Amino acid sequence: GEQLQSQLPRPEAGLTFINRGLYKYPMPTTLDIGNLFIFISGFLMIRTAYRDRRVLQGYDLTGSILLTTGITFALIFYAQMGYWLSILLTLPNYSYWLVVIASLLKKQKN
Repeated sequence: GEQLQSQLPRPEAGLTFINRGLYKYPMPTTLDIGNLFIFISGFLMIRTAYRDRRVLQGYDLTGSILLTTGITFALIFYAQMGYWLSILLTLPNYSYWLVVIASLLKKQKN
């Protein structure tokens, strides 16, 4: 009981930059920084697809589904750990891949 309790991570260990009010000088984590790049890339990909929808047809459906599934599990993990900034920063990229899958499925129907 007591030994197991000491092995569990502290609740504040799962907090990222946005909600780490426990620390005197909060610094962004490498996860925050990496997800900032994913956030920017998501908007760039959405802008490219908006300008030329033909780019959506060049993806492999199986690969896109696998990638989106991986992002889904990452988002679930972020939610479990309380990484709310990471969730927010990942959503544009995740949305792009959902649009890619929808486009590929629509293409298969026709």
